[in-house]
Amino acid sequence: MRWICWVEIQGLYAAAAREAGLAEAERPVVVLRGGRVFDGCREAFAAGLRLGSPARQVLCDVPGATVVEWADVDATARARAFWDRCLAHTPYVEPVEPHQALLGLPLPDDPDGLPGGWAPGGWAPGGWAPGGWAPGGWAPGGRAPGGRAPGGWAPGGWAPGGWAPGGWAPGGRAQGAEGGRRQAADRRLQAELKALAEAAASFGFAAFAGAGSSRVVARAAARALRAEFLEWRPGTAPQRLEGAQVIAPRQAGGGGIGSRHAGGLAIGRPEGGREDAGRRAGVRRLEGPAVRIAIVSPGAEARFLAPLPVTFLPLPPEVQRRLQQLGITRIGEAARVSEDEWARQLGLQGRQISRWSRGIDPEPVKPAWPPRRLARRSELGGVRDRDPLERELSRSAALLAAQLDRRGEGCQQVGLILELADGRVLHAERTLPRLRHTAYPIQQGLHALLTQLLDGLRESVEVAAVTAEVGLIGPVDWRQMELWDDRLLRERRERIEGALSLLHQRFPARVIGLGMHTPTSWREQMLQYADPYRWSRKA
Repeated sequence: MRWICWVEIQGLYAAAAREAGLAEAERPVVVLRGGRVFDGCREAFAAGLRLGSPARQVLCDVPGATVVEWADVDATARARAFWDRCLAHTPYVEPVEPHQALLGLPLPDDPDGLPGGWAPGGWAPGGWAPGGWAPGGWAPGGRAPGGRAPGGWAPGGWAPGGWAPGGWAPGGRAQGAEGGRRQAADRRLQAELKALAEAAASFGFAAFAGAGSSRVVARAAARALRAEFLEWRPGTAPQRLEGAQVIAPRQAGGGGIGSRHAGGLAIGRPEGGREDAGRRAGVRRLEGPAVRIAIVSPGAEARFLAPLPVTFLPLPPEVQRRLQQLGITRIGEAARVSEDEWARQLGLQGRQISRWSRGIDPEPVKPAWPPRRLARRSELGGVRDRDPLERELSRSAALLAAQLDRRGEGCQQVGLILELADGRVLHAERTLPRLRHTAYPIQQGLHALLTQLLDGLRESVEVAAVTAEVGLIGPVDWRQMELWDDRLLRERRERIEGALSLLHQRFPARVIGLGMHTPTSWREQMLQYADPYRWSRKA
């Protein structure tokens, strides 16, 4: 099974602001985004800072805090270092924001060679070795004195192929074997998540990792852990995550959920005045980052999501407002509405809400980090006209699209590099609305970038070489196969383009191009489908 993990760091932007010198080391740091609290340091949250509170409330909650705008903080270096650390655990890393990342963990259900698990020939320490039981049991050639355990053999002894009731069954391991494999896989998953979360927490002051069978479940698990850790207040019951296994391998300050210190953060006003609170943040110093992990078992997605707020779903603001108008506040309430009714209310977005509320999200994790690119460079030898440039870009688009199509992948970014004869290098990129794997959208993007670069020069220049690139590569969705295979058509097109390229090199002063193409009629296509002799490679 492939687990999907959502990792979120708290305090990354505050740490980046302190590194950049935007805040003093002695004062708490609060980061605003859109006029509301978006991030902060450990001391700020311990003093009473709350996520989403308006900017005017910050100095009331954390007197003496340094307020920094999110746009002024450059967290790129920390984010890239965090994503590089994730690559040590899985190649499926999809950055969402600098402090968030989606990971795909392809863990086998029955890992070999794990301590306490199955190894070739039998159980490891404490189990059996080739030939019979280890210490206290029977050895090759027969059973040891006293039998398997003190007092001799158990009733029923051992049967051919294995132990009888309570032990081995005919044919080897039966009862408990599946549970042993599952426990070994669970231990490995927990170890991977713990290592990931601790690596992420080193870039801030806390990290939250949610794991499940889909993106929406993993995201909701991490959001629930963050809300429980940061927003819990004394006198309120902690939120219980139904159907999820919550792991806290390391708690800052030793405080736990339900104690006076919510997750290790001291909550409440200091006894000193405002100035004293601003200097010391009114909290005791806490040692080490905090880590929280939640694992949602397959089959428990709907039960886990039901009590959570509907704001945990990745919906646009206008859809959130519409849900408020309908009186839906919990994900379980949205799950009780039929998919047809959601479609009547919100169209395609409503069908997505119906699936998300039940934990269904088939979108896979895209391996978007490090950014993988495909490129094709062509040397032109000093071209001033735009027509040969566009022809070369069209040829590059067709070749790049063919590479993507063979791999079952698409691109969402197009780049163009122009190397001018005077030594200058021009570069431009364009993001496509969704993954594309055909030549036409790539060609259109390259032509638009070419127009953008040449119009920006406002002078005639010689282009020595041109490079077409595609980036943000990921797997495309499954699609219906075509009735008529167009591989032969693509091969003919490639041969024609190769012949045109040779003619352009031989006759550079001539205008050479393809004539009008007469498409095959529908009747002829039907006849070709019925009569196999009409198919011909020479057509």
